[in-house]
Amino acid sequence: MLTDLCLAVDTIKKKERSMYSKILSESRQNELLVLYAIIQKKQTLHSLSTQLAIPSRTIKSYLQKLNIEIEELVDLSNFIHANSKGEYTLNPLFSEKKLVVYHQLKLHYLKKSPYFSLIVLLTTNYQLSVTELADELFVTSSYLSRIIKSLNEKLSVFDFQIIKEESYVRLTGNELSIRIFSFLLLGDAFQSLEWPFKQFTKDELRHELPKDILNDSAKRSDTKKNLLYFLFAVLTIRIQHQAFPKKPTPEELAILELIQKNHDIARLFSSHSFNDLPFKDNKNEILYFNFFTRIFLSDIILHEKKIALGKVFSKKEEDATAFAFQLTNALKQHFKGNFTEETTFLFIYYFTLLYVFFQLMGAKIPYFLELHFPKPVYNLSVNDSKMIEIKKFYDHFSKKVLHNQHYELLKHTLLRDYFCSLIYTLLQIVKTPRIFIYLQITKDFTGKFFITEQLSTIFNAETVVITEDVRKAHLIISDTLELSTNCKSIFFLSSLKNQHQWYELIQIIQQLLLEELFVEETSEEKNENNWLR
Repeated sequence: MLTDLCLAVDTIKKKERSMYSKILSESRQNELLVLYAIIQKKQTLHSLSTQLAIPSRTIKSYLQKLNIEIEELVDLSNFIHANSKGEYTLNPLFSEKKLVVYHQLKLHYLKKSPYFSLIVLLTTNYQLSVTELADELFVTSSYLSRIIKSLNEKLSVFDFQIIKEESYVRLTGNELSIRIFSFLLLGDAFQSLEWPFKQFTKDELRHELPKDILNDSAKRSDTKKNLLYFLFAVLTIRIQHQAFPKKPTPEELAILELIQKNHDIARLFSSHSFNDLPFKDNKNEILYFNFFTRIFLSDIILHEKKIALGKVFSKKEEDATAFAFQLTNALKQHFKGNFTEETTFLFIYYFTLLYVFFQLMGAKIPYFLELHFPKPVYNLSVNDSKMIEIKKFYDHFSKKVLHNQHYELLKHTLLRDYFCSLIYTLLQIVKTPRIFIYLQITKDFTGKFFITEQLSTIFNAETVVITEDVRKAHLIISDTLELSTNCKSIFFLSSLKNQHQWYELIQIIQQLLLEELFVEETSEEKNENNWLR
């Protein structure tokens, strides 16, 4: 959390091109970061000052402002309070509302900005007249022109602009960028708090959806359903006004068609709203929808469908699939881990999607991340020993494949960072944490068997292993006096049926597993050497 907040602050300071620097002031961003930090865990003025690189006195004023704003906005008094130790926490009476309050406050701040309001109007409508916009924003037409000019400086990195044409204002440029921008910004700002579209209500949109999609959506959480409605709304507005994306290149088309044939989720396009689409445009819309849903709504794709598509990709010779296949094989040879057939296909699936995402969107990708607040950092700024090894591996691999094959995309400077970030995440999948437990049980001759069976019921036998070698043990479970040696953790179990002690034991084992899972070291040899120290 400390790292995430520090990186979020760093993003604020690098604000030359950030969209949020225009639609939300730096002080408002900092206030929200203070609240977000306290939502995660207890904080002090010193810890907040360190994370945000802001003087403690300023932090204190932010805390006072936050309580006043929250009480005025949602009628919750003393939302943040300090204890006698100077620790700032949330009032326990409001703990279940903490994230709702955070997003309500963020939206409240955003709606005070005429820049944000103009963006919302232009992403929830195809076009509006200058008069309509000036009236909505309570500004003069000349001030509206200044807002548009200022916003266009930020929008240039997305490859689209706001234009005035015959007294009407609209978004024009890279259509894929306009759609992704609209979906991400609106979804992050409004969440499920408000519906910003005035052309149709959410209920009216729901009636346009095919019945099988409605049946599927009933199984999903409100957040997932809401994102689907945002996506459908954005597509409806753009498509109804004949705003179509560019035709994919032959290389892109080959992968997009593979995705559609494997698992077509674009039943949305049988809706009445899209009945009049020309065949060519309808085909492209379906192809793009199938792809971008896997990027931005990835969890609605079943796990087994991802594996199946990864298997299909593994047999194809397109640039994206061949690169993904070679990268996965190189990873399996360089890094040790539990690389099953399923995880191999998953790696190929994710690497192919990222490659094609870069083919389609290129240098615009980092700016889309900045449409979330706080900005998700993924592993892009991680610089531990594991990431250093991954970057060395990737540099060697990319140099080798560039020598043997011509992958034009590999010359893109950002590609390395995103692939290394993805590799860092995926390697966690194949890393099996393992802890060894030594049982020192003498008072009950069935005790060792009983504990072994209970642990195997609760934990995977491959992750929690009973060992006969005390030197390997991460934890010793004993019912007698056992003096700690070599910094071994010892848990005293006075009774086999003591529920409270079993609860404590399970927590200790889970903590040890987490420490093993997130340890920075990248080779099993280092862990094996640690057993003998």
